[in-house]
Amino acid sequence: MAIGLDNAGFSDALVILGAAGLVIPAFARFRVSPVIGFILVGMLVGPFGLGQLTTQAPWLYYLTISNPHSIEPFAEFGIILLLFSIGLELSFKRLWAMRAQVFGTGPAELIGSAVLIAIAVHLLGQDWAGAAGLGLALALSSTALVLPLVGTTSPVGRGAFAMLLFEDLALVPIIFALGAMAPTASDEGWVGIAGVALRGAATVVVMRRGRRARSCSSPHRCWW
Repeated sequence: MAIGLDNAGFSDALVILGAAGLVIPAFARFRVSPVIGFILVGMLVGPFGLGQLTTQAPWLYYLTISNPHSIEPFAEFGIILLLFSIGLELSFKRLWAMRAQVFGTGPAELIGSAVLIAIAVHLLGQDWAGAAGLGLALALSSTALVLPLVGTTSPVGRGAFAMLLFEDLALVPIIFALGAMAPTASDEGWVGIAGVALRGAATVVVMRRGRRARSCSSPHRCWW
């Protein structure tokens, strides 16, 4: 992942660094998450905000982001750091302790949101396949935005973390489902979904049987 050092990329990088230097201390002063500040600044100086006025006011070129592709490496690097920090906080023991929330609250939130959105989109005139696809896509939340806002220490934060974690786990099956629901899709998409589901179920069964055999005095007898 290489970052171009042309004039446009260098100018956009300076805008990002300048925004970070202003937003973080300003919002920390009022005890507000800097994420909200970054969203507002991005809307203001981004390519679809003041950045689209650089042709009328050339001086805005030095204060705005005119090329969204030049800042993609910064966004990708930020996601990598976020996932790394989540991995440092999340252990298998903690994940197992949260299994009721992850696999209970998580599916309820995701499926409930997807169904409500799909019904609303269908009432607006979309067919059921398209409504289901939009429901699944719009029901997903952004881990990068939600976790810094709610944290993971409060009850609300732990619940949000459990739902976000399940959404991350369900992302791959959802991608298969969206591909299978496309108008030009063949039956291979559903075969891929079934294959992923079967492999996941087999993994869960093997882990449960292995855990039971490990705690049994006679593993060969207790495996089944």
